[in-house]
Amino acid sequence: MGQFTISLDFELGWGSIENGIWRRREAAGVYRELRNVLPVFLKALEDHEVSLTWATVGAMIDPPRPSDLGHLPEPIKTATRAFVAGSERETHDGRDLFEMVLNTRTPQDIGSHTFAHCRWSTPGFSVEAKEIEAAQSVAALEKFDVTPNAFVYPLNHYSDLEVLRGAGFQIARTAPRRPSTRLGKLIEMLSGSTPASELSAGPRGLNCETGSMLYVWGIRNDWRVRKILIDRQIRLGLRRAARDEGDFHIWLHPFNLAETPGLLEHSISLISKVARMRDRGEIDIVTMADKAINR
Repeated sequence: MGQFTISLDFELGWGSIENGIWRRREAAGVYRELRNVLPVFLKALEDHEVSLTWATVGAMIDPPRPSDLGHLPEPIKTATRAFVAGSERETHDGRDLFEMVLNTRTPQDIGSHTFAHCRWSTPGFSVEAKEIEAAQSVAALEKFDVTPNAFVYPLNHYSDLEVLRGAGFQIARTAPRRPSTRLGKLIEMLSGSTPASELSAGPRGLNCETGSMLYVWGIRNDWRVRKILIDRQIRLGLRRAARDEGDFHIWLHPFNLAETPGLLEHSISLISKVARMRDRGEIDIVTMADKAINR
């Protein structure tokens, strides 16, 4: 039987500190609107008894003191402190959202998306600093009685896998095996081709999984066309996974549900569809933790 996974990079504005896009989203009310949208999405998960992996930024649920960010390289450290001080509470504090996920009747898989969402490819980000970052992310989740098995790298920039195993993680999502050029990505989208997710062995028994595709079509003027193409990619990806007993793994950010036109409705329809496929015995809906435990 094929497998289907959805993982969410649960980060609010923490994921766009470097490029500053959080300011535009904050001004547009995206993070505030997420408070209205997320309960609708979670109800769909409950109605269809579907569990997803929520890779959570630790600082989003455990407000950091300035000293908690001391391990970050410059200029990320300065930008992060400015973000915490200068953004609205709804932009950086997601404790209310996290509690919604924890209280969902269908248990969800809670993973880590680091503590402060610093790219692991950032110059000057030492192995020792990454060890602190990983440990802090675990400590933040443990305050909610959560022990994470899964880890998702910020922006899929992965390195130093041994750090993760040392922090107790069993599985990590790494970059998808996709074309590197814009032309190649366009050809892939137009053809409906989507790479299967691949699970491989990393250092010290860590499981490494490549994602298949980002599930979002954005807000640019061409979003309607991109929505049609992405919908086709997902339909074909699910069909191939069921036919070939493969693995199809898509990911998104919760705030995308409040920002991207039609994504909330499409995601609820997708959840209903894969639940029907599951009930017919065509595909299994699994979390990242399930894959690590059952490997």
